[in-house]
Amino acid sequence: MQKVNELKILKRGLEHGRGHIANELTGSDFAQQQRRSSPLIHRPEVQQRLATLPAGADQRHSPYAQRAALQHARLKLPLLPTTTIGSFPQTAEIRAARAAFKRGELEAAAYERAMQQEIARVIRSQEALDIDVLVHGEAERNDMVEYFGEQLAGFAFTEYGWVQSYGSRCVKPPIIYGDVARPQPMTVALERIRAEPDSASGQRHAHRPGHHPAMELCAQRFATSRGVQADCAGVERGSAGSGKR
Repeated sequence: MQKVNELKILKRGLEHGRGHIANELTGSDFAQQQRRSSPLIHRPEVQQRLATLPAGADQRHSPYAQRAALQHARLKLPLLPTTTIGSFPQTAEIRAARAAFKRGELEAAAYERAMQQEIARVIRSQEALDIDVLVHGEAERNDMVEYFGEQLAGFAFTEYGWVQSYGSRCVKPPIIYGDVARPQPMTVALERIRAEPDSASGQRHAHRPGHHPAMELCAQRFATSRGVQADCAGVERGSAGSGKR
């Protein structure tokens, strides 16, 4: 409807002159002025990072062969290690807890405990199967994109703006309205749960962290300028709170 109304305004202006759409033009000028000065859109700290961003900041600093050798020496995995695709089923209990949390019937601390218990359960299941590289199951993720985007400044999500991703899978793509920033670590707490010593052996397994589809969408679909690319690169490098990858 918004686009239809804009077309009607343009038609009226073309047929009768600018004076007949003066109010609309004034409103448009005001909206543009507000956008140019809005602190929600323009973040000095992001602009500062962009100004000091070194060349190659979005590239790895070592070749794959070197990284692979270091990984092998540290993890000591077999030739053909076993793992899973990453996402475990979103059980009825997970969905019920998330719905209660969104309705305000479940406090944040209780919701986090429920997710942590589910993570512990799927890790124990993988231990029992002697899986080499464990995953945490992604119980806490309401969506493969929305979960990360909700934790970033400069991202907005609609309530019902679903689009088909593949098959019957639908997502709500993020809308980037300003400078992208990460106010706080997104995955540190879950990394700590995954890094706990195994309950049975007391040893640590290799853990494969989930990928960040929000970052991929940011880089692939929305990074039309170097500024947005820098924002995405900075968020991705620090997404786990370590500052480096």
